[in-house]
Amino acid sequence: MLRGGDLKEIYEMKGEGHSARAIARDLGLARNTVLKYLNSPEAMRLKPRRPRGSKLDPYTGHIDRRMGGLENCRVLLREIRTLGYDGCYATLTNYVQRRRRLCWFLGRIQREVWWPSVPAARALLSKEGIGNDSVPSEAGWLSG
Repeated sequence: MLRGGDLKEIYEMKGEGHSARAIARDLGLARNTVLKYLNSPEAMRLKPRRPRGSKLDPYTGHIDRRMGGLENCRVLLREIRTLGYDGCYATLTNYVQRRRRLCWFLGRIQREVWWPSVPAARALLSKEGIGNDSVPSEAGWLSG
């Protein structure tokens, strides 16, 4: 995949009347690469990546249950290692940090009874990498 500047230069040179062979020679690219981008505008678009799983995925239920009364990730790492986890400490701490941030965020919303709109809340949560199932369909659950 070419960088945006190279693509722009390919199209500018083509607009100036240069041939694909001349463009390839001047930019140091293969002629077929230049032709691919000139003949197919879809080649420019980035395709969405498939979400990848994590080594931690089978253990997230256990981690979520233990996070309520446990502050130390090293203890948690020892526990899940006995269950078969062979990943690293950083993966665990990143997951725990994201979950704590989510809990803090949702707790803050409940304390302040601040909920601008359900779509806005979903947008905030999706920015954190959290699915839409974390947000209720109505904002009424916050009252009380």
